[in-house]
Amino acid sequence: MSRRHLALPLVGVLLAATAVACGGSDDAPTNASDKDFCEGQSSLMQDLATSAQKTPEPTELAELIQDWADEVEEIGTPDDIPEDARAGFETTLEQARDISAEDLEQDNLDKLGEDLSGEAEKQAEAFNRYVGETCGDVFGDLDLPEVPELSENP
Repeated sequence: MSRRHLALPLVGVLLAATAVACGGSDDAPTNASDKDFCEGQSSLMQDLATSAQKTPEPTELAELIQDWADEVEEIGTPDDIPEDARAGFETTLEQARDISAEDLEQDNLDKLGEDLSGEAEKQAEAFNRYVGETCGDVFGDLDLPEVPELSENP
């Protein structure tokens, strides 16, 4: 599996976990440059790539996600972000701050996002679409550690 694929499940976990609730805080600025906004969005992946050559433990990953939320809130969003995407951004911040190591343990990963409302899902999709259109590939040229191949025989 490629280095880049290591980050895909982590991003999926984050997005699923962050889209559960509606609402959020309006404290984040609305005048960020596209460049600053995109750097903030990719900073979690950069932190994961530089923090370890292995998949972080749930406690470390939860701390990285919470720190990322604080950083991204300080940056805010560009002023042209659509209202539904901004709502998805705010929900993402709220849920990222609330994520725990327990949420990220293997047995609990499937439960993340199961309470997702239709409105929250649409907002999360709008935010993800905005990030993709504005920032392109948030993985960039990151050099992520490879996931070891698992043996099919115990």
